[in-house]
Parts: sequence; structure tokens; C-alpha cells
Amino acid sequence: MVDLSTPIPPSDLVLLVNGHENRELFATSRRPAVEAILGMLAEVGLGISDFGSILDFGCGCGRILAGWEGLLRTDAQLFGCDINERLVEFCVEHVRHAIVHQSSFMPPLSYRDEQFDLIYAISVYTHMTLPAMLQWTGEFARIIKPGGVVLVSTSGSRYAKALADLSKEGSRALLERGYYVHVHGTVQGTFRGSNNYATFTTSGFMKRIFCGFELIAVFPGISHGPNHAVSEQDVYLFRRLAGY
Repeated sequence: MVDLSTPIPPSDLVLLVNGHENRELFATSRRPAVEAILGMLAEVGLGISDFGSILDFGCGCGRILAGWEGLLRTDAQLFGCDINERLVEFCVEHVRHAIVHQSSFMPPLSYRDEQFDLIYAISVYTHMTLPAMLQWTGEFARIIKPGGVVLVSTSGSRYAKALADLSKEGSRALLERGYYVHVHGTVQGTFRGSNNYATFTTSGFMKRIFCGFELIAVFPGISHGPNHAVSEQDVYLFRRLAGY
């Protein structure tokens, strides 16, 4: 295992982000998660030297942020943002090679137009409402450079059976609309963006909402998972088109 300077978060923060309290599993997945992301980028001819500004959108307590340590080019900047104050506080204090801010559930972010070469959102669209997905996709279009890449993971092909077990109505809605949001428990008993929101999407839906982007690769979880970054979620790589 690669030695990283970022300490392992306490088990309650690990549980909040990952749904389990296994700190050792959390620790050993940090560098492999980054390697999985780089592997997918390599499939479209991109390497770590291509990125001078990177945003981890929904960074949690820094599992993937920590894994970038020592890999980035010397002039690169790594940023993270999350809606949870406690998770952000951990990252600000301990993930010293990244600049981390607290964000709101809805845009905008404080970053300037066309700031980033790469934005990745791992297990974030998997917990969003429809208005949030639409508005954050628009915000990505604002802050990504023309030619920049957005990597997004979703609950897609691998999770069709899980959705059918949760809700027959949800399966029908997914087929008809391309998305379905299932809330475990009640809306009143949780908060927007929590793990109690389980959002399922189709590839057609993802292509539609990323207006102004070119879809350059899809890695279905059913054939490309599991990996340390996204388990068995589907992964989409979009490139920002110039002139939009």
C-alpha cells in the first residue's frame, strides 16, 4: 500500500460517506481509486499531465482527494467541494495538497468560469434530485474549460435488478423518463443529497442533460466493475464543446 500523509477519517465519517465503518478498506482504496480514474481517462488518450486544474465534486472526507498525493504535476491545483460541513472540515485540516470548500445543495460554486481541466463526480449523481442534476450539469458547463473533461458515475446498468426489487413503479418510471429517484424512509427524515436518496439513470438521459458536451466514453458497471473508484456504477466521460 502507498504511504499517504492524509490520516484515515474516524469511522463515523467513513460511514457517512461510504455506508460502512471499515477504515482499513477506506484507506487501502484511496490510491487505487485514483488509479481507476486515470485508467478510464487513459482509454481516451488522456494522462495526468493533461490536467492542471482538477475538481473533486462531492469529495466527502477526501477518500479520492487523498489518493492524488504525489501524482499531480508540480503546477497543478486540486480542489474539492462537498455540502457536508464536517466532511469539509476534515479535508481542510488533513488533505493538505487540496483546496476544499463547502458548497450548497444547488449551484453556483465559487469557482470562476472555465477554471477546470477535469471535474469528476463519483457517487454524487446517484443521490441527486432531478432539479439538482439539471442545474449541476449546467454549472459544470460554466466552470469547465472548452475541451475539458467531466467524469460522472451513476447507478445504471448494474442496478436495474436492485431498482426492480425496490419499486416496480420506479422501474417503469426509469424506462419512461430515463431517471428515477427513490427515497429510503421519508423526505422529512433525511436531507437532500443524503445516501437515503437513491437515483437511477439511463444512458439516454445522461446524454440529454449534458448539453454542450460530447460523450467520449461509457464504462458500464455491469462489464467494467467493480473498481475502487465507483464499484459497479456506470461511468460517463464528457468533453466540453467549444462555442456553447
